[in-house]
Amino acid sequence: MTASTPLVRRVPRGRWVAVVRRGVVRRLHTSGVAWRLPAVERFVEEPDDLHGVPLHARTTTRDGVPVLVLAEATVTLPRPVVGTRYADPWPAAELAAEESIARSASGWSAAELTHSVARTARPLRRAVGEAVDAHGVQVVDLELVEVGVSLHGPD
Repeated sequence: MTASTPLVRRVPRGRWVAVVRRGVVRRLHTSGVAWRLPAVERFVEEPDDLHGVPLHARTTTRDGVPVLVLAEATVTLPRPVVGTRYADPWPAAELAAEESIARSASGWSAAELTHSVARTARPLRRAVGEAVDAHGVQVVDLELVEVGVSLHGPD
């Protein structure tokens, strides 16, 4: 037996709830109680403030060393607009951000990338911000968490 989906939902502080019918946003709630029609509408809930998301990218540096770059981005997601089609902006923005990290990291040598974290974080933040901007996502901060360098070349 499956649990039924609630028809009424309290909107927690710092979040928004959109009611979506046939892919179109019908109502947007930022506080109070949200309701939906059974079997016709669905809830979509997202944070309305800053939140952290992990990013990772595998690439090869300018000098041919395979690396894994791990980062944590602090982002804000746009609120949907009532009457428009709902599309979660994060999956496309995440892909754009990770591709941007891979492109940027491939322009440095392994030594530059691993020894100059403070210097490489600023260009990474700018590149990721530009990459996700087209999706309505704003990058407030980007922290370079780890750079994993492969010690073994191709066999």
